[in-house]
Formats: sequence, C-alpha cells, structure tokens
Amino acid sequence: MPRYQFTSALVTGASSGIGWEYAQELARRGTEITVVARRTERLHQLAKGITNVKVNVVTADLCSEEGVASVEQRLKDSPVELLVNNAGADGGGGTFTSRPPEQEADMVRLNVLALVRLTRAVVEPMVAAGKGGVLNVSSLAGDQPLRGFATYAATKAFVSNFTEGLAAELRGTGVHVTLLKP
Repeated sequence: MPRYQFTSALVTGASSGIGWEYAQELARRGTEITVVARRTERLHQLAKGITNVKVNVVTADLCSEEGVASVEQRLKDSPVELLVNNAGADGGGGTFTSRPPEQEADMVRLNVLALVRLTRAVVEPMVAAGKGGVLNVSSLAGDQPLRGFATYAATKAFVSNFTEGLAAELRGTGVHVTLLKP
C-alpha cells in the first residue's frame, strides 16, 4: 500500500518528544509544517534544523481560550491536510486531592477540549475536500485507572474513545483518523 504524501500539516506539542519527532519526519517527507507549542525558542530551534520545507512557527498555550482560538483561526486561514494533536500534559502526577484544582482543569482543557476544537476546525474542510488526516496522541494510561494520575488517565480514555468514534463516523469520506497510544 503506498503512503499518502501530505503537503501540509499542523503539529501541536512540537517543542519536544513525539511532536518534535513527527514534525521532523513530516519535513523529511516533504510536508510543509506548522509547529505549535508554548515554548517559542524550542519551536525556532526545531524550525532552524529543517531546511527542505517551509516551517511555520505558532506560539500558543492550548490550555487557554486565546491559544486555542488562535490556532483555530490559523487552521481556518491556512487549512492543512494533516492535523497531529500531540499537545498534552500529565500534570506531574499526584493524588487528585493533593493537586491544585486549576492544574486539573488545565489538563482537561489541553488534553480534551483543545483536541476536540482543533479536530473540529479541520474535519469539515477535509471532508469537503474528500481527503485529509487527523492523528490523535493518547496513551495506554487511558486503558486503566491510574493511581496518582486519575485525571490524566481519564482524559486519555476520552481521546481514545473520541478518536475511534470519529474514525467510524468519517469512514468512506477520504478523511483518515488515527490513534497513537504510546
């Protein structure tokens, strides 16, 4: 089966880890990329190392309404063929009652709400075009209750179930929805 060659992609959480690696691999394949994260200096470091394709840097905190809205607007103004929803946080662990409520709320905003909103921003144009892809990064933590990471595990269970449901809904539209569970 031949690989689909995406011409454009947006990768969240691209300042390190899986997002960084996805951005590099997409660039190696000739895909123009937009990289999104909070750490501007890391995004520019990533962009500087990629010379074969255009790299757009977008600094946004996806825990905030402003950050999500700015990336939604970016996707509206410059549609992409692939969205990699990689941004996420585990909050550093700790029991639910020992962690500040705002940190727990930020984790839900980032791991769940931002992912849903950015997916929504790309799916309708992709369906209209008859092609595209969404890759959502979940975790095996979402497959079990996880002491010390209750909220994190719950958000990743949401990501997994949302992704599988959306994949079923979009079957036959030309839009592929994929789940990655490291």
